[in-house]
Amino acid sequence: MKPSLSAFVVYMATDMNLDEMGARHEMFLNKSWDHDNAYNDIYNGKPSGIGITIPTLTDPSLAPAGQHLVIATTLIPYDIVVSWRRQKAEYAKLLMSDLEKVFPGLQKHITYAEGATPRTMERYTLNLTGAIYGWEVSPQQVGKGRLAHRTPIYGLYLSGHWSRPGGGLYGVIVSGLETAGIVSGHDDMKEFLQTLTR
Repeated sequence: MKPSLSAFVVYMATDMNLDEMGARHEMFLNKSWDHDNAYNDIYNGKPSGIGITIPTLTDPSLAPAGQHLVIATTLIPYDIVVSWRRQKAEYAKLLMSDLEKVFPGLQKHITYAEGATPRTMERYTLNLTGAIYGWEVSPQQVGKGRLAHRTPIYGLYLSGHWSRPGGGLYGVIVSGLETAGIVSGHDDMKEFLQTLTR
């Protein structure tokens, strides 16, 4: 089995009024609707799109008054460069340039910025090659193609983005619920969820 892509992330704070610019909590910038081109760009180390999260639009208490937190994320292969330490600034500039298209003038209003490379993802999550979605999201490696929750070892269960049903926030939540249901003796998910609401 092959691990998924990793990510390059820029975490930043800004004093720009993002509310006035029509910003939303979660936004996406895609450079092309052609999935084959996007796929090739990603595997050639070119950010083909970015996910933009602005948590302060939902919870302003996360930053000082008049400021926002912005998280820009792009998918990228772990081994696209020889040294992430040397290439980190270059990739941060690429993401910042893309953000300028969404929020013109943003770079002049950044009060703090820090990049996280695929190597950073690997270091802090202990995921092989910093794989943010666990196993690669391919037809062979999703759903039943992932590791089962039950293992041959008594009392050992698996949950998370490496196991069923797959990666992503919702996939991991479902994985945790499925495992909790099995551990608590409910093989039927609907029955288990009903016990949670009683």
